Amino acid sequence: SILGVSAGSRPATLTRAVVRLTALGLCAIAAGLVGAWLVQHVLGAAPGAFWPMAGIGALVVFGAGAVTMALQVAVGVLGIGLAVLVFVILGNPSAGGPYARALLPPFWRSIGAFFPPGAGTDAARAVSYFHGARTAEPVFILACYAIIGLIATLVLVALLRPAARVRHRQTPKGERAD
Repeated sequence: SILGVSAGSRPATLTRAVVRLTALGLCAIAAGLVGAWLVQHVLGAAPGAFWPMAGIGALVVFGAGAVTMALQVAVGVLGIGLAVLVFVILGNPSAGGPYARALLPPFWRSIGAFFPPGAGTDAARAVSYFHGARTAEPVFILACYAIIGLIATLVLVALLRPAARVRHRQTPKGERAD
């Protein structure tokens, strides 16, 4: 979102989209590492293997970020609002957090596992308390968000940018195409 607001919501070229996705990937890795360290070593919560917890955190950040970037490319800054709607307004309450999903109201219970916050919570619980058992489904969901967001961003940039280049070429000499 910060990249979209500061540098324009739509990357001008495929190269810029790759640079943004790479920056997002590096930020996701850093967030996963710092988040796992804070939760385990500072707060003393979420026991379990450090590296799987860091990987889950990185997948949550990258998956949500890549889908947000794809939404920004598709609909501009409005994509940030759509991402907030999906990941924060729908995703966070349905994640469960300190409560088991079975204790949530039916609507939230039924959608929670399919959003990054819920899938991340499920995977982190499995690593922390069950030695990684039953992590395949939530990690698969997180990986799907990451892959779909990455591919959608690149495809949308490739599809939406040629129209701007064609318009620029058709502009008579001396005039700027804005």
